[in-house]
Amino acid sequence: MMRLRLTGGCAETARLAEDLQALLATGTARARYAVCEVSGFYPNRGNTDQGRVYLELDVEPTDEGGGAR
Repeated sequence: MMRLRLTGGCAETARLAEDLQALLATGTARARYAVCEVSGFYPNRGNTDQGRVYLELDVEPTDEGGGAR
């Protein structure tokens, strides 16, 4: 299991999370990545519009590419 942290504005992180799910589903990487969960938006402390979103991934090496590094 792997956890990615995306930081930015609410709309930006939501868009990137969706785009990453679509890109990772193409299967062209040296490993297969399955997005298991996308968290909600967690605002940063203080008076800011920035925050973070977490993606949890399962990583499975493919036979061709020698696996994830």
